[in-house]
Amino acid sequence: MHRARLLDQLALSARVLVQLLREHERGERAGEGGLNRLRQRGTPGRHIGYQGAQQILQGAQKLNLVNKVIWTCATPCNTDSLAASLGPVWNHKLFVNAEMNDVHDDNGPNTKLFLQVLKSYGSKVSGGIGSFSQFGFTVGQLTVQALMSIKGGKYTKQTVNAAIQNLKGYKTDMLCRPWYYGKAKFHLPNNTDYTVWPQNGTMRIVPGSGCLQISSFDPEVAQVRAIEKAQGL
Repeated sequence: MHRARLLDQLALSARVLVQLLREHERGERAGEGGLNRLRQRGTPGRHIGYQGAQQILQGAQKLNLVNKVIWTCATPCNTDSLAASLGPVWNHKLFVNAEMNDVHDDNGPNTKLFLQVLKSYGSKVSGGIGSFSQFGFTVGQLTVQALMSIKGGKYTKQTVNAAIQNLKGYKTDMLCRPWYYGKAKFHLPNNTDYTVWPQNGTMRIVPGSGCLQISSFDPEVAQVRAIEKAQGL
């Protein structure tokens, strides 16, 4: 199964590169929107993780497309493993929606604890430092806070779910704003963003791009902002 998935991923990466190359040969702005756009065009329902992005970007380098494409990628690309594998030729050439802070220059208490835990117990974490390992750490902290709020030690499905649902105003230096769960049909509490790019083997914040609100042009973002306003979140 693993071999089949690998071959499938390689085939997808090859199709993406061929698509880019054809657009470039036609004189189009190939890659405007980069990996995000190509993930949507011609590959419906497919997800390109950072390993797939790595294959595509390294292939693009061999085709001399690094400086001929505006490269962007979604959150899975925010990992130092990808930045290190790409090398300095990709410095400041790939824009990634990080969703979490840049732990390399943040001295906040949550960031320090995350780095300590990752160093002690996370040597086998896929991708190492990056948004997904930060997400896992933060989910753990949120869950602990919820469990500790339950009175009398009565941990049932009902009490645990209610405690998680009641989470509100959770502050961490890893996120731009306090996190909540809330009561709504649609959930998007993390609707602010950081943008990072590769810089000498690590992902770093693009200057001037910290804590930007995700555009409410997206109807789901507009919907959740209305919910937040109505519920005082």
